[in-house]
Amino acid sequence: MPTARYNLLLWISFLGISVAFAFPEQYGDCIKFCNADQVLKSSDLETICIEDKAWNCTYCMYYPKTCPEPVACDYAPPVRTPDGRCIVCPGEECIYNGDAHKVGDTFSSLDNINMCSCNADGRVSCSKYPIPPHRIFCGI
Repeated sequence: MPTARYNLLLWISFLGISVAFAFPEQYGDCIKFCNADQVLKSSDLETICIEDKAWNCTYCMYYPKTCPEPVACDYAPPVRTPDGRCIVCPGEECIYNGDAHKVGDTFSSLDNINMCSCNADGRVSCSKYPIPPHRIFCGI
C-alpha cells in the first residue's frame, strides 16, 4: 500500500497539482483550525469555538475541567455533578470552570460575552449572545 501512495504522489507532482496540508496553529488565545482540520475535542477540556465561514476556519479556546475541593453539605449527602466529574451539595451549587457557584448565582461565561447561572438541578445554563469577530475573541 505505501508504494501505491508514493506512486499517487509522484503522479500528482508530475501533473503539477499542488497539495497543501494544513495543521492547527496558535492564533492569539485560540487554536485555529482551517479547511479540513478537525476541531480537537476532549472530555477533559471545556471548549469554546467560533466559526469564520468566509475563511472556512474555526477558532477555539480550551480550558481544563477542574473541580474545587468538596465541602460539607448542610442538608443532604454530596452527589456528583451532572457530567459526573465533581462532587457538590445537591440543590445548593454548580461547578463551572473549576469554580463552585451557589444556586441562583450569575457569572460570566468562558467567552466573556455571555452570562451563566447555576440551576437547582446542578446544571449551568448560559445566554447565547453572538460572539465578536475572531480577532477580538482570540485577543489579536
